[in-house]
Amino acid sequence: MTQSLDHNSVRLETEPSWSVFYRPRFWCALSVTISVFPLIWMGGLVTSHGVGMSVPDWPNSYGYNMFLFPPSQWVGGIFYEHTHRLLGTLSGFLSVALVAMTWAPARKLKKRMVFGWITLISLLLTGVLVGIKIYLIQTQSATYEFIKSFSHLYVTTGSVALFAGCFWLARQREERRWVRWLTVVQLLAIIIQGTLGGLRVTEVNTTLAIIHGCFAQLFFALTGFTTLVMTRWWHESFEDRRSDRGVFGRRAVLTGAILVLLIILQLVVGATMRHHEAGLAIPDLPLAFGKWLPPMDEESLRQANAIRAWDYHLSGQMSLVQMWLHFGHRIGAVLVTTAVTILAFQVFLKLHECRTAVYLTVSLCILVTIQFTLGVLAVYTGLVKDITALHVAFGALTMLTGVLTTAAIARVYGIRKPVADLHSTPVRSSQGLVTA
Repeated sequence: MTQSLDHNSVRLETEPSWSVFYRPRFWCALSVTISVFPLIWMGGLVTSHGVGMSVPDWPNSYGYNMFLFPPSQWVGGIFYEHTHRLLGTLSGFLSVALVAMTWAPARKLKKRMVFGWITLISLLLTGVLVGIKIYLIQTQSATYEFIKSFSHLYVTTGSVALFAGCFWLARQREERRWVRWLTVVQLLAIIIQGTLGGLRVTEVNTTLAIIHGCFAQLFFALTGFTTLVMTRWWHESFEDRRSDRGVFGRRAVLTGAILVLLIILQLVVGATMRHHEAGLAIPDLPLAFGKWLPPMDEESLRQANAIRAWDYHLSGQMSLVQMWLHFGHRIGAVLVTTAVTILAFQVFLKLHECRTAVYLTVSLCILVTIQFTLGVLAVYTGLVKDITALHVAFGALTMLTGVLTTAAIARVYGIRKPVADLHSTPVRSSQGLVTA
């Protein structure tokens, strides 16, 4: 027996609710991603200029609150290091705002009033404290060190007002639970990243500096993926999933996963090489001292160091470890380029129906070409600081694009739709409940 439906009374909702496409949330996620790129680039300049310890205290800057450090003292290496810290703080604040916008703590009126009062009281208290500081300065009734310490109070209250204001504005909750927790993971990641940066300064530890540099690039990729899942494309791509291309899609996803792993290993080797001053351990390209392989024993190492000194006028004696770190970075560049080439062939020949995957793959090819060129120029120019910093920055962009390309392919050419991402609701008819 067939069931007739009154089309006027049938309401089919196959689209997700509007909160999934809440535009301010997307723009906030995108802002986090955009803010991280100059942070990585500036971090590359800090390492290239060797000024990682130009501001020896943390979280203060020469005793000042970090946000009140006088711009007149931003000179030399202090400019790079202090700007790097401020950019990191901006990324952290935006990450907090993103968590607030996904969890929406103020979606209920009572909590909204609480955050509103906290914001108002904190703003008023900040104004009072600033006024007290101005009075102390004008009357000279307090020491300079006391005034510097007193400044921490109104920076704290101002920060509370800023965060409470973000919570007060966050009233539309993200429906996907896994996305909400993804933003929490992102926030925890940048907290860990900032702590690693601070410990690198206070502990004067090179290993922490290497971890700090690598973790930053992983965090950049994470922010990009978070932004991707908040786009309308992420949901609408389900409607065009190509199960008939599932075999080719799985192969491309595997290639993409291998590519991302290779890029991560390449980043680790590159960061270790930079912090151990092995960027010019092998000064000629594409060979190594005229041979296919670098020195493998003490005698050949002695000859290689002599070539560096007499032919290339480079000071310092390189060890075998430094030589092979440099050579390993070159091998990694070849492997990454090969993986990108294989992925490009797979996408262009078998998966070209997905324009997003095609565009991302084209971008990936362009970025790898630029990155490879910058690496070559870095060696031939003797590690010019700006070129080396750009090499680090484009490495991060390559990592990000590799992750996004792999995620896009997996999204479109998956076989089965995850239940968590299906937002269809039942159809209500005059006869009862019918499955949509």
